[in-house]
Formats: sequence, C-alpha cells, structure tokens
Amino acid sequence: MGSNPTPTAKCLKKYSLKQEKVIIGIVGRIGAGKDEAAKYLSKKLGWPIFQISAPLKIEVKKRGLELNRENIQKMGVEFAKKHGDDYLARLALESFRENGIVSGPRQLGQIRYFKENSRFILIFVDADDQIRYRRVVSRATVKEAKTLHEFIDDEREKDALGPVQRLEDCIEMADYKIANNSTLKALEDGLDKVVRDEKLR
Repeated sequence: MGSNPTPTAKCLKKYSLKQEKVIIGIVGRIGAGKDEAAKYLSKKLGWPIFQISAPLKIEVKKRGLELNRENIQKMGVEFAKKHGDDYLARLALESFRENGIVSGPRQLGQIRYFKENSRFILIFVDADDQIRYRRVVSRATVKEAKTLHEFIDDEREKDALGPVQRLEDCIEMADYKIANNSTLKALEDGLDKVVRDEKLR
C-alpha cells in the first residue's frame, strides 16, 4: 500500500506564511507623527491600531499618578520587568484578528516578538527637534518639558532607562524611514510608497 504524501518543508513554510498576520510598526521620537501615520494607514488599509502606550496610560491613571512621559515610561519598564519585555507586543498581536498597526514600540523585546511571530514591517517616522517640540506643546495631551533644550535632554535621559527602553536601537531596526517635516500630504505619500513596495493592497 502506498502512503499518503507528506508536505515538504518548502510547502509547510509557504502554508505558514499564508497564515501569518501582517503587522506594521510605527516607531519614532515624541511628536514625530507616529499616530498620524498610524491613523492614515488604518484608514487606507482598514486595519485596527494598537497604541503601545495605551495600557501604560491606563495603569498610570489607575494609580492616581500624573500623566506625564516620565510616569508612562517608568510604567513601561515596570511592565517589562514583571511580564517580560515582549508583554505589550503580545497584547497587541492577540488583539488583532488579522492584520494590524502598532504605534509606538520602544523596547527591543517588542520588536523581536513581532519579527518572530508575524510578517513585521517597521516604519521610522522622523521630524526635526524644533518641529516635534512645537507639536507636543500645541496638543498638550501629556505634560512636557518647558523648553526645547529640556525636551531634548529629557528625551535622551528617558531612552537610557536601563536595558528596557531603547527607542534609538528600535529606530535602527526600521525597514523604512519617512521624514515628516512638512505637510501631511508628504507624510501620506511616503506611507503610500511603503504600501506599494510591500504589496499590501
């Protein structure tokens, strides 16, 4: 009697890729335009957004702490130490039924988890320091430094919170870089190119 043919390794790989979620990560410094980029891609592709900072902000408020960058980032370090540095990435991937967009990963463990468990595309949205500072001051959603100099120094200090918060290292892992120093249309054009290059539509 002949035995049923078994799938080759190549076929199994092809099958697993078909089942893989596509995740777009948007990484960038404060005020660079990560959320705008995520919203545009969500509308264009019809994919949901997971904001990495959302669970952290909820916990900060729950504990009655001031909602500022320092407390949010300290909470991120605490979550990583307690649950693993891929914890928020796991929450994000579990929240998506299919493909999704993740705004604001800041930890290498998050990036590694996405790369190992999805088809992960990482976009670095960048903007000049003065432009970023003007944006965060104008939106006033979170308490920020009072001057541009303080803003830059504070950002560098927060990125050095031990081995967990490593935004600059995450930026180095990006597949694409888009400058967001001018118009919203220019940002959208850059994102459209990524969509075309990655054949997402």
